[in-house]
Amino acid sequence: MNILGKEKQASKADVERLCRAVEGAMNQSMTSPTDFDRLAEAVFDRLHVMISSTTLKRMWGYLPHDSLPTRRTLNTLSLFVGFTDFDQFLLHSAEKGIASSPVLSSHVDVRKDLAVNAELTLYWYPDRVCSLRYLGDSRFMVTASSNTRLHEGDTFCCNLMIEGEPLYLSQLVQGDNPPANYVCGKMGGIHFQES
Repeated sequence: MNILGKEKQASKADVERLCRAVEGAMNQSMTSPTDFDRLAEAVFDRLHVMISSTTLKRMWGYLPHDSLPTRRTLNTLSLFVGFTDFDQFLLHSAEKGIASSPVLSSHVDVRKDLAVNAELTLYWYPDRVCSLRYLGDSRFMVTASSNTRLHEGDTFCCNLMIEGEPLYLSQLVQGDNPPANYVCGKMGGIHFQES
């Protein structure tokens, strides 16, 4: 949400820009029912949020519709392509004058790019360092940390790490606390290297 607390009203052009960014993140155009099913699954896998393929078909104009998508749908898809919400997506698009997705920058697609027991080190502002081991099935364990709220032995889920963007962790388990969500690198994003 912007600093005044008012969300910008979405226009059809804004929604189309977000659709192109999502297609960039998926590395494919949305042209068939199967494409929308895959996108709905990818959103759920990455964010653990359900958006129906019918909603996605309406958003892309594959099915007829009379209204723009809900703010929840726009925020979820903006998060999917690496922004905190739809307002941040619009701001970035306006500043850059482009509709490209930050997912196209250097990234790790966890399920495709990492083997079980692979080790990564994350860095983020101002002096945070966190070492991880990949457990498989999108789960990680913290093996060491410095200057962060993450601690050795914590576990979490994550499907995508994008260089220079915030990292969204889900199902973070710390001791006996209930699972929670957590964001690393809100200012300036994260940087990573494989150990």
